[in-house]
Parts: sequence; C-alpha cells; structure tokens
Amino acid sequence: MGVPPREIIPAAAIARRVAELGAEIGARLPAGPLTVVGVLRGAFMFMADLVRAIPREITCDFLGVRSYGDATWPRRSRGGASCWSRTSSTRA
Repeated sequence: MGVPPREIIPAAAIARRVAELGAEIGARLPAGPLTVVGVLRGAFMFMADLVRAIPREITCDFLGVRSYGDATWPRRSRGGASCWSRTSSTRA
C-alpha cells in the first residue's frame, strides 16, 4: 500500500495565481484579440482556467505532440516528435 498523496499547494492559492496571470497578460499585451495555444493534453485544464481570467476576446487552439523516442518513424518529423493542430474555439 502506497503513501496517500498530500497537498503541496492549496487549490485556492493556484486559483489566485491563475487569476493574477490572466490579469497580467491582459494588462501587458496590446489591446485586441488574443490566440492562446496549449499543448494537449497536459495544458488543457490550466489553459481553460487561464483563458477565463484574461479580459479580452480569446481564440483557443491546441497542439498535439507525440514522441517516438529513438524511433525514426514518421520520417518527416524532426527530433523524434510530430505536431498537429486541433480545433479552435473563440470566446468573446
């Protein structure tokens, strides 16, 4: 039986920091629409919270990355990885 997980950073502290980041992004970048690109799958939850905290029109897109380790397939990929774009959505 393993050791149960323990909380390292409280959820409220993470939510507070994400809200701060959203406000900072909104303040530092020039006015206008913004495209936010996340890497699937790990960025999904964080990105969803972050884009809700950015006070402007947002377009979201996702990249998928697949590692092939030492394999050489597919040959067109570089560095043992391939990327592809997923669907986009817009939030005003």
